[in-house]
Amino acid sequence: MYETVINDAIKQLQAGSTRAPADLTLIAVAPACTLEQYHMIISAMYAVLDDAHLRTSMIDKSLPVQQALCLTSLASVIPRRYVCSGAHSTLQTLSLHWVELHRWILYLKNDFVDKENVDLAFRLLAKTAIVDFLGICDESFLQHMFDPIVASPDIIATLFSLWRMETLDKRFSLSVHPSTHPVFHIPATLDSWMCAFSQRERWDWSEILRPFGGEVDALAATALDHLRQDVARSPANYDLIVWDIHLITALSVNDAIRIPLLNQRSMAILATVINSLVDLYATTNQHLLVAKCISYGYWYIRAYVESTDGLPWVTQLVEAGLLSAMLSTEPWIKHLNGQHSEDWEPLFLLLGQIIPRYSVYSTVLKSMIKRLTTIDANDLPGKLEKDGLLFKSWTLFENLVRSRAALYSMSLSNETHIESCQNIKLRRVPPRSLLQQGMSSLRLEEWRPSKVLS
Repeated sequence: MYETVINDAIKQLQAGSTRAPADLTLIAVAPACTLEQYHMIISAMYAVLDDAHLRTSMIDKSLPVQQALCLTSLASVIPRRYVCSGAHSTLQTLSLHWVELHRWILYLKNDFVDKENVDLAFRLLAKTAIVDFLGICDESFLQHMFDPIVASPDIIATLFSLWRMETLDKRFSLSVHPSTHPVFHIPATLDSWMCAFSQRERWDWSEILRPFGGEVDALAATALDHLRQDVARSPANYDLIVWDIHLITALSVNDAIRIPLLNQRSMAILATVINSLVDLYATTNQHLLVAKCISYGYWYIRAYVESTDGLPWVTQLVEAGLLSAMLSTEPWIKHLNGQHSEDWEPLFLLLGQIIPRYSVYSTVLKSMIKRLTTIDANDLPGKLEKDGLLFKSWTLFENLVRSRAALYSMSLSNETHIESCQNIKLRRVPPRSLLQQGMSSLRLEEWRPSKVLS
């Protein structure tokens, strides 16, 4: 009986049915489907994705709906069977058909997704099909086949191009068309690829940048737009936010991309995202995913806040309210293996060591003093566990910053107080910086080069 159902569905597929791919997918993922039956099904799907059908579509100028649906179906059934059994034969079959699949992917992208005169519904369907199929092209799945498949002409550029399209044309955003229900999401696949490239220390930056006309600023803008777009989604998809943040971190290994990201206020944006997430504890049941978002945000900040002159980036972080956000993170810590997990190491380093160092700059210190007022008003330190690492980090921050804040406040008072100066004739100076003290000497014309030399 089951064999008859499969054969009937395959005949419908061969006859051009657009319903058949979904029917065959349900059969292939069912526990009752044998390995032999599974290979019958995917072989039938591969058969409608061959060069003969491609030529027919090019000549007829017809919309290849069935082929797009088959790509999505393959993305659903191949990983499922791979996990269950038959991994070697599944990969071998995929390898045999990759050349034709490659042609179909580029055909769908160039002749349909990119064309404004094509029906929007099919453009969305074709985009989803490409994204879904490339989503299974993960190193952990493809193993030795990963490099030759991902390095095939235009594959990397195609996925980065579709990634950019999701921000440039809101019609292709999942926020506008959540009903497309993709099996995979572009940021997840790109993040996976970037991690694989990083392990080999081999990136094809020319292919990555090609959809952006070689402009690193455009790539940086796309990455940040994706994050903002996904944070604004309702309901929120925290998986997307995790992938967005991790992809931004992975792209930042390239100095040429890292600097544009920083210049486009990536630090302030990440701080704002963290700030919005730490307050969700009582209103969400997805604590693990939200904790990952927060942790990944701290990892990005820790990794790159001092990759150049850290002053402007720390200033952005403080002004964006990161200090309060860090003190509000404690409830999330236990959801990622507790406070001794390396997941939270960047948080403790940022609060206890890195950020307070910049209080030596008056501009940063002024902003910190302002934020401390809010922190004290809400008694955020009083809510911390006194034996926790977050409280210890806060104590380090507080001891240094409050002592400097006291000196800073004293320097702004109207009282004149004694300060040391290189010029022994000038006993009292206005309560300003050492540089201003020296300038006072110059204005009084009491400075003599000979005295300095002596």
